[in-house]
Amino acid sequence: MSLTLTLEPSLEERLRLEAEQRGLSVELWLVQELEQRFQTTDKASLLERVAGGLPASFWISYRALIAKRDAEDLSDSERLELIAMADQTEASTLRRAEALVELAKRRSTTVSALRSLFGLQPIAVQS
Repeated sequence: MSLTLTLEPSLEERLRLEAEQRGLSVELWLVQELEQRFQTTDKASLLERVAGGLPASFWISYRALIAKRDAEDLSDSERLELIAMADQTEASTLRRAEALVELAKRRSTTVSALRSLFGLQPIAVQS
């Protein structure tokens, strides 16, 4: 799609300066800004990602393996399972945090405010 805009000279100059500061052409910078502004991920999807953690059964198994590790009673296969589960917790936490940050941006608020609003508490995990 091609779009032609007529801008006031002062606005055009401000856009050019903004783009130059980023080392981009004004056209490329505007496209990036518009794509960011009108992302396809909607707020409901972000809320689902924030709320979607790992199931309780996962945490039960994870904590059991940690207890076995602490008791120095962990087999080699259980050690590998524990490492894989730790990786899952990190990936899940990262996905949720990214969604929370994006939602905060879209609502023009802070992550702390959203955490309070949604009653989000950090999960206590032994390591």
